[in-house]
Amino acid sequence: MGTTSSLRRLRRALAVLGLLLASGNATPAASAEIAAVPPIPAGDARLWFYRVFFPEDSKGMPAISLNGRPVGYALAGGSFYRDVPAGQYHVTVETYGLDYDQAREVAVLPGQTIFVKIVSLPSWQESSRGNYRRGTYYVTVVAPQLAALEVPQTSYFSGY
Repeated sequence: MGTTSSLRRLRRALAVLGLLLASGNATPAASAEIAAVPPIPAGDARLWFYRVFFPEDSKGMPAISLNGRPVGYALAGGSFYRDVPAGQYHVTVETYGLDYDQAREVAVLPGQTIFVKIVSLPSWQESSRGNYRRGTYYVTVVAPQLAALEVPQTSYFSGY
């Protein structure tokens, strides 16, 4: 996949995101804050991190790390971004319990935007009485088209 086609897809996703924001499918605060996001600095790439809220989700706020260094927290219903130098990154999320395929390797090019969704399995560990529950978390990389639908459902914050 070439850089030109990636930029075209990103522009298309951002246009869809703009239409969704303009149509009122996001909260007013999220719309204003996402619209105020500055362009990606020259030579850098952008990683958007988000976690969609759902009522049964665990209340945890696990740390997200790039190459072992924390960059923010996965708040249910929240999103944030980090501008990083182009290169290879090992993306992990702090989790209880180890499962298959919880981390991702991501390679980013200058000017590229990658959307990283944090997904939880809230019932990873439960008590037989139902009074105790602990979740585990997964890192997924999603297509810009899906992110254009999901990110507006989140509230933008600094990640900390």
